[in-house]
Amino acid sequence: MKHYTLAEHKTFGIESGIPSGEVWKQVVKLGWMPEGILHNPDQAFNPERKEKQKEYHKKRRSTPEAKAKQKEFNKKRQSTSEYKAYKKEYDKKRWRNMK
Repeated sequence: MKHYTLAEHKTFGIESGIPSGEVWKQVVKLGWMPEGILHNPDQAFNPERKEKQKEYHKKRRSTPEAKAKQKEFNKKRQSTSEYKAYKKEYDKKRWRNMK
């Protein structure tokens, strides 16, 4: 899926006849937005909002609960047969390259 820039979102809105944010929201609600066009481009491209999200996720990931949840997820993932086969193949390649 292609990711569009803010300028491309603006061009899409103008050429589609979407005059305002309110109409944009109505189009989103009706499900008429094409794939790749964001539902809230004004928020998605806002640098202040991105910085706040980064800080929030950084704080959230550092909590003991989040670390425990990640550890549990990794443990489950590493016990699958697909992961074990991948790890075996990876280790083979790694040892071959070290020689």
